[in-house]
Amino acid sequence: MRECILGNLRRRLLSALKTDNDLQRPSVLESLIRRHISIIHLAEQHISMDLTQGIREVVLSEAFSGPVSSLHLFDKPAEPHTGSATEAVCNWYIENIIKDISGAGILFAPIHKCFKSTMPVGGYFADSVTDLKELKAFVRIFGGYGVDRLDRMLKEHTAALLNCIDTSLRSNREVLEAVSGSLHSGDRTEREASIKQIIDIDTVIGFCVQAGLALAFDRLLAEASGAVLLEGAPLIHSLLTGIAS
Repeated sequence: MRECILGNLRRRLLSALKTDNDLQRPSVLESLIRRHISIIHLAEQHISMDLTQGIREVVLSEAFSGPVSSLHLFDKPAEPHTGSATEAVCNWYIENIIKDISGAGILFAPIHKCFKSTMPVGGYFADSVTDLKELKAFVRIFGGYGVDRLDRMLKEHTAALLNCIDTSLRSNREVLEAVSGSLHSGDRTEREASIKQIIDIDTVIGFCVQAGLALAFDRLLAEASGAVLLEGAPLIHSLLTGIAS
């Protein structure tokens, strides 16, 4: 019975990740998970079985992205790797918000501390899945493992973009120097002619925009993580804040 209940929890968690249109909003996903776990705890009162450890194992195995051998679980799952739920959500954010593969016109709105889009991203506009409320829900669901995974993916993507930008700048060095010279001399005709000679300028601009979005998202994620830590462990938050300052 234990395996049946926990297996159902895992299936419900994975199925709740997606809606008919796209990714489920983290706040809604958190609510669904909490409701299902409360049902399991209610069942515990009627059967002589402790399911708390099992719930922890299911949630932890779906949040941790890495080899199972690195986790201290009561029962080792057969799969060599875990974290399918975390991977699905993190990949969605990278593809749809940072890379904007759907062409929704993603822009960062620092005043509102979220991302905006001119068109829906899946079933929602970007601000519906990227504001602090939603990112805090993401942190509460997937914990430090999920935050670490998304942070690492953002940094890896940013590093790759910076390498591409660096390569492009080096290949356009002479043209860029000509543009710089025309700016100082005030020669508008020469400046415009030099700018037109820059190779793949639209691609470079796109890389710069993506890098900026990734940095902004990482900052929002850090702020959301800090807010959740302050709510759940204020003493640890104060200690970390003191060390950082």
